[in-house]
Amino acid sequence: FGALMGPAFDGLFTIPIYTALGILPAEQMLFYLTSYIVGDATGIASIAPLLMVFARQFPQFYAVTLPEDWITTVDSHKPISIIDVLQVLAIVGSALIVVGGFRGPMGLDYTYILFLPLLWTAARNGFGRCAFGVWIVNTIVLVFANGYLGTGDVIPLQTGLLSATHAGILLGALFSERKAIRERLIEYAFEDPLTELPNRLALQRKLEESLPDCGALVFFDLDNFRLINRDFGQAAGDAILQRVARVLRKEHTGHTQTGQIMVARTASDEFAL
Repeated sequence: FGALMGPAFDGLFTIPIYTALGILPAEQMLFYLTSYIVGDATGIASIAPLLMVFARQFPQFYAVTLPEDWITTVDSHKPISIIDVLQVLAIVGSALIVVGGFRGPMGLDYTYILFLPLLWTAARNGFGRCAFGVWIVNTIVLVFANGYLGTGDVIPLQTGLLSATHAGILLGALFSERKAIRERLIEYAFEDPLTELPNRLALQRKLEESLPDCGALVFFDLDNFRLINRDFGQAAGDAILQRVARVLRKEHTGHTQTGQIMVARTASDEFAL
């Protein structure tokens, strides 16, 4: 929305002034206004996502620290695979096809081809790498098609690039957010939200995985914990549980000579080692 509104307000202010001063012909004011808005919107939409990814990866260059669950966290460290290389080749190839169409004798518009590799990248890799793909597409097309565009080709090309850019960015963000929600749900299913310790289900899975090598299993609870909740309130009880969890995590979570120690909260005031 911002990539469209910013150039729109700027163009509505700038182009009429240039027309009034005689810098631009009045009969082509609508053409220049449309080209200005769509061109700037395409540039913003292709560069801004890369800056957002850079800001997340290198927060030391910015005064404001972005939240840990920001959307690019999901796919920023995903390893490169053969499929990713094929995706880059498909993005570059589609951009070159668009360039070839405009540089050909008939000046054909093939920008719709850009949607296929960008949507593939968005669905597989999410926001970060799709933003990089959008930048590649816009850079190749604008650099190599420059000088071969007629007056009637500018707006269709810019509109096609803008549509492909926004589709890739929005779907990349959507798939990244969907993956983040799925990972959070999986995490919450095996984690106690109050103490951030593994819950009973996580302990059960751990026992199933390591039962042949399990050396010991200890259950214990807090004496008179119900009295604390009754006399001082649930907030005081929650604070005690969090304090106990921190102590247990600090003292017992780690590795020993016989294996790994796991600390879990299995019930209201019950814990397990």
